[in-house]
Amino acid sequence: MRRSLLYLLVFFFIFTSSCKHNPLKIDVSGVKIEEVKIKRFEQDLFKLPFNSSRLTASYGDFFRGFVETAPFCPNGIQDPACQAGIIGFVNDPDMRAAYEGCEKEFSSTTDLETELNDAFRHFRYYFPSRPLPLVNTMMSGFNFNILKLDKTIGIGLEMYLGANSIFYKRIEFPKYKIIKMRKEYLLPDFVKGWMLTEFERKNAKPDFLTRIIEEGKIAYLVDALLPEVNDTLKLGFSQSQLDWCKRNEGHMWSFFIKRKILYSTDYQEIMQFTNDGPFTTGFAKESPSRTGNWIGLQIVRSYMEKNKNITIEQLMGIPDAQKILAASAYKPKL
Repeated sequence: MRRSLLYLLVFFFIFTSSCKHNPLKIDVSGVKIEEVKIKRFEQDLFKLPFNSSRLTASYGDFFRGFVETAPFCPNGIQDPACQAGIIGFVNDPDMRAAYEGCEKEFSSTTDLETELNDAFRHFRYYFPSRPLPLVNTMMSGFNFNILKLDKTIGIGLEMYLGANSIFYKRIEFPKYKIIKMRKEYLLPDFVKGWMLTEFERKNAKPDFLTRIIEEGKIAYLVDALLPEVNDTLKLGFSQSQLDWCKRNEGHMWSFFIKRKILYSTDYQEIMQFTNDGPFTTGFAKESPSRTGNWIGLQIVRSYMEKNKNITIEQLMGIPDAQKILAASAYKPKL
């Protein structure tokens, strides 16, 4: 009898735990959007012979913006040397080899379109009056993962060829970057890059708390748009790094409080805990970089849990990081 009761209690615990409601997992199947159709800009750019008029007719401001952002046209599209720079780019043996790698790895974008449609429906659900971007793939010569140009977001496919790509070793990208230059990171990188352009930090206070709360708001929004995507991909952490953060959350928070970092405006100190790298300097080498940003996300999650009347749209409009911290009642256990 006792054993049966024990099994029943274990089953009840598992059942109730699995049924715990995640407020970010919502049904958006009824949300109407114009279906995403990705345009393959890199295919048209690398199509020989090069034709500037054809690209201008097909891509308009995106082509102009891409050219003027690229290092081979520093003086703009009207510069006579610009076309020679573009032709040199598309005929460069390394660039053509990278392009062929993109063609092989991304022979189809159908799955990505499906994933983007779901993310776009979530965005329209939370922000019904904001416009949705157009989407192009591109190749920028290993300069940009995600590039917003006017109403269009470009995805640099050559940045997602896989951790074993010979190009990354030749360019000498650091290892902590290379391990995230894989196809599965493309969607979360796109959504984060898009959200950073939608919610730019304007007139934000230059202190640590404001920085990590702003980062936390963006991360929470990426959660909301990609509720089915693993946290490791959205955060750019390995599972062991994420587990390290969960185990040491209280110690990190105590460290920031005791060292009086929370309201620091020292740029180097802020970068130490918010910038990308192999790990967080000052913490164990098992830690990920950007641990401050992860703490910011936990504060925002706590705030939204404690203030269920606040919508995500309202959250993104709150400029006062101190207000969010106070209302979050955030106090992780040591």
